[in-house]
Amino acid sequence: GLGKTHVLRFAASVWGNPYEQFISREASSVARTRRMSVLNNLPIFMDEITDVSDEDIYSLAYTIVGGKEKDKLRASGDSYVQTGKWQTITFTTANRSFKDAIAKRAGDSDATLLRVMEYECDFQSYEHIPAVNKYITKCIALLKENYGWAGPELMYQIMQRPDRLKVLNNEANYWIANHGFRNNERFMSYPLAIALKVGRWCVEFGLLSYDMDALEQWVLNVFVPANREATKVNSPDFFDKLGNYLIERQTNTLVVAGSRRTAKEPDPGV
Repeated sequence: GLGKTHVLRFAASVWGNPYEQFISREASSVARTRRMSVLNNLPIFMDEITDVSDEDIYSLAYTIVGGKEKDKLRASGDSYVQTGKWQTITFTTANRSFKDAIAKRAGDSDATLLRVMEYECDFQSYEHIPAVNKYITKCIALLKENYGWAGPELMYQIMQRPDRLKVLNNEANYWIANHGFRNNERFMSYPLAIALKVGRWCVEFGLLSYDMDALEQWVLNVFVPANREATKVNSPDFFDKLGNYLIERQTNTLVVAGSRRTAKEPDPGV
């Protein structure tokens, strides 16, 4: 009750009706991926998936970044069904760590953990501050009446400057290299680089009034370290896994009792 859902709805309102763009947590994996393929490049929003199983969260994370639906055969078995694809990002809220849920299922690799960016928000409660409550209520009312303008306007402004898109990839690569991101962090570094660059364009076009320098410093000094730490904490430890492996197979492990062999006993050759 501290505003997670409204944060998602304000983000969704950039492109369309914020009350129609959410994917239900009860939806099947087929329904989710079909919705993603229809929206294609537009962001996907899923709210309050705290009670979704670890297995489903793991599958969801891997499928989203895979960018396509599962391959399917026709009933006759002689050809594939044409399945959908997407190139987008997905926003979710939950009262627990996504990385923790994924680690419990994945176990053997940190590859899937690196595909997820998350941040624990320390939202303040304004329940007993009438002036702030009034402001929030006004914002929500405006949200219901004004949506779907900023996204198309941004695309219009960018299309007036096609030369910028030609160098965007090079600028992103320079930013990534300049700030020391590792290759295995590409699922984090590229979205952040592009988002910050486009954010500066939005300020230039008059669509935002953010202090992009301050936002970039927060991303580099707070957000990125928090994600790296969360990945590190939830990544599998090699020695723990080796220990578990040996313990599970202890009854079938050969024990060599060479230290108890007398001097006249022949070497058993083991």
